Amino acid sequence: MKNTDDKRPRGAEPVKNIEVSESHIKPRAILAGIFLLIGIAAIGWCVMALLETDPGWQTVEVSLSEPSSADEFTLNYLFGSSGRNATSENKALTALYTGACIKAYKLFDAERMHGGVNNVYYINSHVNEEIEVDPILYEAFEKIEAYGSRYLYLAPIYDEYDAAFFGIEMPESVGDMDPYVDSEFSAELKALAEYANAPEHVSLRLLGDNKVMLYVSDAYLEFAGEYGVESYIDFYRMRNAFIIDYFAGQLIENGFTHATLTSYDGYTRNLDKTGSEYAFNIFDRVGNDIYIAAELNYTSPSSMVTMRNFPLSERDSYRYFISADRTITPYIDHADGLYRNAASSMVAYSSELGCADILLRSMPVYISNEVDTDAVEALANDGIEFIWCEDAVIYHTDEAARFGYVYSDNEVTYGTQRTGE
Repeated sequence: MKNTDDKRPRGAEPVKNIEVSESHIKPRAILAGIFLLIGIAAIGWCVMALLETDPGWQTVEVSLSEPSSADEFTLNYLFGSSGRNATSENKALTALYTGACIKAYKLFDAERMHGGVNNVYYINSHVNEEIEVDPILYEAFEKIEAYGSRYLYLAPIYDEYDAAFFGIEMPESVGDMDPYVDSEFSAELKALAEYANAPEHVSLRLLGDNKVMLYVSDAYLEFAGEYGVESYIDFYRMRNAFIIDYFAGQLIENGFTHATLTSYDGYTRNLDKTGSEYAFNIFDRVGNDIYIAAELNYTSPSSMVTMRNFPLSERDSYRYFISADRTITPYIDHADGLYRNAASSMVAYSSELGCADILLRSMPVYISNEVDTDAVEALANDGIEFIWCEDAVIYHTDEAARFGYVYSDNEVTYGTQRTGE
């Protein structure tokens, strides 16, 4: 009977005991120890080489096991330019940026609670209660109030758009719910907008000392109960404008000014004061085609906000619904809850203001049926310049704008024109 416990390959010989002279054991052990030390040293050298940062432009890498805003932004830094060691500079900057990414995510999160953090979700869950918030969040609320903006209060409408249109895989039939087609859905959005626009029904009251109270009237609470409303405030598309300004403030405060910050959804802060030249892409959509219509060249520190009716990345595509005959965007008019876009894309920029200031002032211009050139010119006089495309013309308010590249091919040729000329 075969021994089924014998697992040797067929035809293999049994293992034999081989005697080794003890006289060779000690030299072999010494050699093994030497080779082990050499191997450890080589591995250590490789690890150190990987951790070394070369001088020059590098992307700051943040790897976290907990949720953060890091995957929504890109931070590029000119290491070694300040005279500091590039490796130590990278370590310090990475630690600072990592902490900021974690903090920003928790503070502005409208979807979940984070222990010990009175964030947007927490405020929505504790209406008509006095709440102390982080100064970063309080300052954001102060800025929104200073501009008299009501976009913050469109949270129920944002939730409706998210549920109806924005997701990973949505059937084209969802487009039948387009509020420009579905009168019932349009009426629901308008009803929500009426409450959102009324300070007597909903307002975030700033009480000083970083304390707030989200006031919601009894009538709105009753309406919310009937319609399943759970959120009353949400930064939504504005969120990363405030976060990128927070990041920029942290970098400036700690002396890391040779930096550029960008978000996937259209916000840029360039802090570099060295006079280096940069090129900023101006996009335009013609039908289903996306063009880089031009490159804007600039040298001074700038804040830039891009609003567009098309996505530029997979992540961004979750905030748009695109079918053969329509595009539904996340730019919602607080007047009636309908989405509107004055142009395929619009860039608003300033050398003095942050992205949140620019956005709060320029959103009413973009969320419209057409570009109001009088409003654009008025904002340009206040230090916010604009660029947008229409019928292959790149309109701009900045008389000093320099375009290093303007697109042209057999199908479309762009030209530039300053507004008012």
